[in-house]
Amino acid sequence: MTGSPAPRRLAWLAAAARAGGLDDTAALIALAAARSIAAKVEHSELALIDAAWASEATWTWIAAAMGARNRQTAQKRHANLSRRQERW
Repeated sequence: MTGSPAPRRLAWLAAAARAGGLDDTAALIALAAARSIAAKVEHSELALIDAAWASEATWTWIAAAMGARNRQTAQKRHANLSRRQERW
């Protein structure tokens, strides 16, 4: 899988920014795009956690799928995402 063009473009822009190759306008546009993508990823993550929980996955299983240390960490991430969603 090669990925969609937007994340590849964003990765290129981030590399250019680290190398000092972006002017302020390009950096601000890329930053706004990155925040938009991050919000969509968080929204999707919350939906997937909720779906796993509704399908009777345990918090331990959910934590493992998330790469979290333990179920408490997964539950805290879920709570944080839920609080953020209220502001979306």
